[in-house]
Amino acid sequence: MFVALAQCRSLLLAAVLAAMGGCERVISPAIDISRCEAPDYLAALAGSIDEIEIWAGNRGGFAPSALLVSQDQGKITALAAFFLERREDWYIAAGETYDPSSRRSGSEFTIRFMSRGEERAYIGWGYSYLETSGCGFEVVRPLSPPDRPQLYHLAFDTPLRP
Repeated sequence: MFVALAQCRSLLLAAVLAAMGGCERVISPAIDISRCEAPDYLAALAGSIDEIEIWAGNRGGFAPSALLVSQDQGKITALAAFFLERREDWYIAAGETYDPSSRRSGSEFTIRFMSRGEERAYIGWGYSYLETSGCGFEVVRPLSPPDRPQLYHLAFDTPLRP
């Protein structure tokens, strides 16, 4: 009797594992489809950026003027490096019809990387995410808790805690 129960348990376990493998093959493509391997800012930040503008809000609700405008190459390079290090884990934002030229969702702040007076790239950030254009859509990625103070330090010269 115990042998029969052990065999049934083994068969049940095998069936569950096979079902999970089947689900993974069905679910994984949906996850992969939402990934964006190359957000638009990567090419722009590899080029010549001569100014940054940091705005409160997003295109639909920018403050009347930029919070910060800087041509300091050290600051520009540090901010570009911060974002270039976060080139992975971008996903298309919820839905599939967002037009990056008309949608910059609820970002607390938006940084515009400028070259000769023209915006080359923008990256918005909220409490726990980054957003930008990429792959023909608005794309987002998590902003980890340790990354947030580092970004504020680079953008606004806020002190870092030891």
